Amino acid sequence: MSSTHDVEKAFKAIDFLPIINEYKDPATKYAFNILSGKQEAGYFIKLACFRHLQDLRRTEDNQEDFPYHYDLQECHRILNFASICPDVNAGKPLPLMDWQKTILCLAVGWRNEYGYKRFDRVLLSVARANGKSYLCNILLWYAFLIETKNTMNADIGYIMPVSEQQKKTWPYLHTTGHRLEEYSGFKKDFFKKYDIAIQELGIQSRKTHNKILRLSNEAGQFDSFHFLYCVRDEAGDPRYAKYDNLGKITSGQLTVHNHQLIEISTAYDSIDTKFYADEQRLKEVMEKDFDRKEDNYLCLVWAQDSLMEFREPKTWIKSNPILGLDKDGSVLDAMIKSRDSKDADGSLNEFQNRNLNMWLQVKTDSYLKLKDIENTRINEFDIKNREVFIGLDISMDSDNSALGFVFPYVDKNNQPRFHFMQHS
Repeated sequence: MSSTHDVEKAFKAIDFLPIINEYKDPATKYAFNILSGKQEAGYFIKLACFRHLQDLRRTEDNQEDFPYHYDLQECHRILNFASICPDVNAGKPLPLMDWQKTILCLAVGWRNEYGYKRFDRVLLSVARANGKSYLCNILLWYAFLIETKNTMNADIGYIMPVSEQQKKTWPYLHTTGHRLEEYSGFKKDFFKKYDIAIQELGIQSRKTHNKILRLSNEAGQFDSFHFLYCVRDEAGDPRYAKYDNLGKITSGQLTVHNHQLIEISTAYDSIDTKFYADEQRLKEVMEKDFDRKEDNYLCLVWAQDSLMEFREPKTWIKSNPILGLDKDGSVLDAMIKSRDSKDADGSLNEFQNRNLNMWLQVKTDSYLKLKDIENTRINEFDIKNREVFIGLDISMDSDNSALGFVFPYVDKNNQPRFHFMQHS
C-alpha cells in the first residue's frame, strides 16, 4: 500500500491546539494519539484521523461549503449504549478500545445540516478476529432500539453474501438481544413496551413494525426495502459481485431520513471486488483533503502498509488493533507461530491476507502442491560447466520477486531432466 503523503508532517504543520482543547471525545483523542506517534497505525488510519481533525477545524471556522458538525451528545449516546451491550462470548459488556470507540463516534457523531448522520456510507476493514461481530451487534441493536424509537415500519438489514454464512453470525444478534432483554430497563421500556419478538428470520416490534431483517445477497430481494440502517458483512467477498444488489439497497435508502449503510470486511484474495475499488478510491479522496469530495463517505481501514511487514510482528497492530489488549504477548506469539507454519507449508499468502488484512491477487488452486515439490528434491547437483537458463520475475505490489535457474541435463537412464534452483 503506497504512502504518497507525509501525513504526520502535515499534522505537525497545523495548529490543532484549539481542537484538542474543545473536543475531549475518544475519536478525537485517538486521532491525536495516532498522528503524534503515541499509537502505531497504518497509512489508511492516519489519513482518516487527519481528515477528522481537519473537519473539526472546518466546523470551528464555520466554513460555508462544509455543512457538517460533530455532535458530542450523539457520541455519548452510542458509547453509553455500547457500554451496556453484552458481548455474546463473555456474556457481559466488554470495555471498548479507543479504535472501537472511534468507529462508533465517527459513524454516529458526525451530522449534516438537518441533524441526520453525515456519513450515509461507511467502509470498515480490519483483520480477522478483531471483534467486528461485536461492533456489528452494537450498531444493529442501537439502530433498532434507539434510532427507531419514534419511527414506524423501519427496515434494518443485516446482509451476508450467502445464507449459509449467517448460521454463525445471526445467532450472535439473537443472543445479544436476549441478554439486553434481561436488563430491567430495557425489558420494560423497550421489549415489553414495543412488543419485541426475536425470531429465526428476523427481529421485530409488533407494535411499531420496525424490524431487523436477515438477508442474503444471493437471494437479491431488496427492491421492496427502504433501509434506515443496513450492514453488509464480509462486503469484500467476491460472491457479492455475482449478484450486484448494492444499487437496489442504496436507491431504496434515498427517501429515508438518517439512513446509513455500513460495509464491513477483511481483505480477500481477489481484488476484483467493488469493496476493494471503493477502498482504493477513498484513499485518494482522503489524500486530496482540499478537494472535499465524498464528504458523505467514511473510510476506516486497519491494514499493514506492506506485504513485507509479515516479517515485523511489532507492526501487526496496524491491522490487528486488538493487540493493544495483548499485555502478556500471548496473542502475538500465537500469530507468529501461525505465520511461521504457513511460511513453511507455502501458504504465507493466507496469513498476509486474513491476519494482516492485505489484499492479494492470487488463485486458491495451485498447479503444484507442496508435497509434489518436496518429492522432486535431490541432495546434490553439480552446477559447474552446465548449460543454464536464467529467469527474473519482478513483482507487483502483491506478489513475490523471484530469480530462477533451469539446468537441462540427461540422467543416468539417459532420460531428459531439468534441475531448478530459485530464490524469491
